[in-house]
Amino acid sequence: MSLHDHDSVSLDSRDIENSHVDVNDKAEIILPSSVIDDDDGKYGELILLGYNGSQDSKMSVPLKRHRTKMILIRRKQGNGIKKGSVSQVNVAAKDAPAVLDSSRHVVSYSYGKHQTVLVEYILDPNKDMFQELDEDDVPSLYVWREVSVDGDVYTLRETRSSNARGAMVPEETNMLQDGTLIDLCGATLLWRTADGLAKSPSANELEMALDRLNAGKPQCPVNLNTLIIPKKRSNNSTSSRQPYVYLNCGHVQGKHDWGFHSTLNGLPTFKCPICLAESERVIQLTMGMESSFHLDSGSLDYAFNPCGHVASFSTVRYWSRIPLPHGTNSFHPVCPFCTTLLATEKPFVRLIFQDHLFDN
Repeated sequence: MSLHDHDSVSLDSRDIENSHVDVNDKAEIILPSSVIDDDDGKYGELILLGYNGSQDSKMSVPLKRHRTKMILIRRKQGNGIKKGSVSQVNVAAKDAPAVLDSSRHVVSYSYGKHQTVLVEYILDPNKDMFQELDEDDVPSLYVWREVSVDGDVYTLRETRSSNARGAMVPEETNMLQDGTLIDLCGATLLWRTADGLAKSPSANELEMALDRLNAGKPQCPVNLNTLIIPKKRSNNSTSSRQPYVYLNCGHVQGKHDWGFHSTLNGLPTFKCPICLAESERVIQLTMGMESSFHLDSGSLDYAFNPCGHVASFSTVRYWSRIPLPHGTNSFHPVCPFCTTLLATEKPFVRLIFQDHLFDN
């Protein structure tokens, strides 16, 4: 669901099924206090896709930090707003008294030269408002929608730049559900409810799963040394302990030149020393550390292609089936840990480790 035309807008809290939210501007997220049942008053979290467990980012602007996670907690006194009166005046929007009054919250629509429609929003103490800054199986249906200033739901426009909005969907509303995605035209947020987070693996559980995997001492059959899957991607790709996976067969090994050669047309080919299968590339492996993106803390035996972030089968399958907005009118699945576009034919690869060789 998207918001067009205005910068200061709000999402009302009503019910919606099988929908991801697409928002194309700064927005206010409004939640009713009545939905809170837990003691700490936590609604949930908004997590920015593409940051693998980092709490802040310094990538976009040097020397400035930007939060990659926002926790929404019930306020002591609601600060929400709701639609109030609607009026029409025969003056330009910039000259309308209601717009000039700084104590009122008014959205104006201009048509003609001096005709203006004014929609006033009034305080609603029964809602909380927050400002956004710059199951085992996978559900079978994902739907992107657009949201108007008033919170009405529409089908998507033909292109993002189109002035013609889609058809209204009156049976759907814009309440955020666990797993809702919010597209901000360049940044994508994931909404996780407090209940959803409680059922998801914690950061400690993921670290324990990674420790168990590394404790198996996976071996490289060529270098004959132990491999360690890191928590963060290292620029030092020549490390002898850094694991790589052969794309076609899934065997995990260290960095070496055995079996590497170029085809007649100059393309590189990597022959696996274990099964002798040839792959067009090998992928450097890194653990996916943002716990909010994981469906479970099961066996970490899969990785996204082509970025190499490691997760369980349920997690990689889930994200590989969610098309995110890409460009002006296309959609494509991405890795949630780095937002790299996933390969179309093989979005993830199963990992085969040579581990537990020293167990009794």
